[in-house]
Amino acid sequence: MFTADIDCLTNGSPYSKEAKKFVDFFSNLSEEEDSFFIRTYITYDLFHKIEKLQTKEFSVSEISKILLSEIEVAKILANNLEIYKDKIDFKSLSKEKSAFDEITKEHYGKLFENFSEYHYYEEAFELLKTRFNRNSIVIDNIENKVALDDGCGGGRYTLALKKMGFKKVYGIDWSVINLKTANYRKDLKNIENVEYKQGDVLKLPFEDGKFDFVFSNGVLHHTVSIQEGLREIFRIMKSGAQGFLYLMEKPGGVHWDVVELLRLVMKPVNHQYARDLFKMFGVPENRIFYILDHIMVPINTRLTPKELEEILSNIGFKNIKRLTRGVDFDRVENIYNMKNRDDIIWKYGVGENRYIFDK
Repeated sequence: MFTADIDCLTNGSPYSKEAKKFVDFFSNLSEEEDSFFIRTYITYDLFHKIEKLQTKEFSVSEISKILLSEIEVAKILANNLEIYKDKIDFKSLSKEKSAFDEITKEHYGKLFENFSEYHYYEEAFELLKTRFNRNSIVIDNIENKVALDDGCGGGRYTLALKKMGFKKVYGIDWSVINLKTANYRKDLKNIENVEYKQGDVLKLPFEDGKFDFVFSNGVLHHTVSIQEGLREIFRIMKSGAQGFLYLMEKPGGVHWDVVELLRLVMKPVNHQYARDLFKMFGVPENRIFYILDHIMVPINTRLTPKELEEILSNIGFKNIKRLTRGVDFDRVENIYNMKNRDDIIWKYGVGENRYIFDK
């Protein structure tokens, strides 16, 4: 299963024509192993160029120029690879044919396992603390509450929640690789009152009404059913408990347009090959995770705020509040600081779908 939803091809984006040319070029490029280098290099190059562009005031017309230039780079790479074709064993790069759930488990397991000390133990706590503070989120009596990190990955945010002061925090994930990483990192620092379990976020292995706080951060949009995942969260929350949710937004502006374009580019590529090539380029582990996170996972569902709020309300959640602030690099923070600009929707979309709510 593979999903792609490229807003800029259909929503009247100022760079829609160039995006269409980009899609057409890669749709006509071979999907065999000898195209993997071209596809992975363009992903590395385009992602970094767009990211650097967004660190300053920019015009959306610059996106058009970058997309066209990437097509020319890809053509040059393709022409030069012909020269070395008989010198490189492209066939040694086996394509992955696993079911989407197995690919997802392996993808995130490999991405999380080699985070640096800072990026594992400190960064997630700092991000969470800033987002909570800027949105005036207060968890009363936190020291007596039990929390769940629903889809914990390698456990970074599980430990961040414990550091925030919860009495106990559980982490649930379906990847054995992730749980091995999470337990190793927890034991390395002798962190107590943190417990990990293997399980499916669409069928949680907990009794009804167990948790005071449930944290779901960028997980359910990679599953076959966001609704089922949210119903499970509702089930295992106590009456009056709080929940925190992050899901991808639609429209998503330049960032998600580029991610979705690159999802099409990278669809045929072996996951381990992409990670290894990024390492060869000198990309740090946390950056490999950040770049390949959404680009190489099979399912990447995005919802409008209205769609998501209707789902939450229909399930029974109360006091649903969309967060309008974030850390400095969050799109919602850029929108907050650039009110009433005509080009905001093309640059930043509607900003991240982060919500706090009650049961």
